[in-house]
Amino acid sequence: MIKALIFDMDGVLIDSEIMYQKWVFNFLKQENLSYPLYSYQKKIGTTASIFDDIEKYNEGCNSLELKGKFTKYWKSQKINYLDIFPNILIEQLEWLKKKKIKMAIASSSPMDTINEVVTTCKIESYFDCLISGRDLPESKPNPTIFLKASEQLRIPVEECLVIEDSYNGIKAGKRANMKVLAIKDKRFSQDVSLADDVIYDIKYLRQEVQVKFGI
Repeated sequence: MIKALIFDMDGVLIDSEIMYQKWVFNFLKQENLSYPLYSYQKKIGTTASIFDDIEKYNEGCNSLELKGKFTKYWKSQKINYLDIFPNILIEQLEWLKKKKIKMAIASSSPMDTINEVVTTCKIESYFDCLISGRDLPESKPNPTIFLKASEQLRIPVEECLVIEDSYNGIKAGKRANMKVLAIKDKRFSQDVSLADDVIYDIKYLRQEVQVKFGI
């Protein structure tokens, strides 16, 4: 029986992946650098840096220097997380809370970003713990982030359901011996075949966890 849901954040709780992708490629265009879209999308869901990859595709490019420039560019971008937060999620989180389901966020984003998202979107009260992959030695698809969530929630792995949108996140969930519900975004070429079940929109979350996972 499922007693806990562990959510990825980007692409699940907020529709941020398409925005991040746009920023990366706008920046690269500004710097006259090339990088295949499929290579970028392979990194989705991890803390792995894209800059070593970009260096391989662009002669004379220095990955550390490029990362520094991009960090400044990233910080200059304005984000209103409420604009990319699906309001329908509130009633779903409220329903899960009433069902006494434990909830966690396990994201590859930095902890300050996770805190900003949950505070801005007013969803911090629904989550029992927040975990950033940046604070761990290995990134998804390594299962450590989900095992840590299970430990902090005090719920066995076999009673945890991971909600993910990326291949790396799905693989991490399965490596943690957890059930995984994938959210398939047709804008990205993410392989979701390892997941136990798939939905195409977060609005179907409640229906799916009731029918498929017995919550």
